[in-house]
Amino acid sequence: MSHASEDKSDIVLPIYEACKSKNLNVFYDDEELEWGDSLTEVLNRALGKSKLFLAVLSANSINKTWPRKEINVALSLRVEGKQKFLPLIVGSPNMSGLALTSDLLHITWNDNPEEIANELIAVLKKFS
Repeated sequence: MSHASEDKSDIVLPIYEACKSKNLNVFYDDEELEWGDSLTEVLNRALGKSKLFLAVLSANSINKTWPRKEINVALSLRVEGKQKFLPLIVGSPNMSGLALTSDLLHITWNDNPEEIANELIAVLKKFS
């Protein structure tokens, strides 16, 4: 899940917990990264192994450096057919800088982590 740190406690953590309760393997930075790890190496490895990429697109995330880098890699993997890009819209972010996402169907955050986890499972079954 790509996200801004400002969205972690209210959005990303509930989604992560809902996914884990359904035995869905999800990369969550607080669980995967350890002191001294190379952020670039760990994220590259995770992005390369992931079949799905959940982008939490909020006013917080769309202009931050790391989420944008992750989004760019995921969009490239999507074009190559190696990964499914799943936009989760939070609020009303200015999406004009993410033109390659404009034709993708999205889910809107409505404090609905269980629904999102169920949707992820459904998409994963179809994409596998």
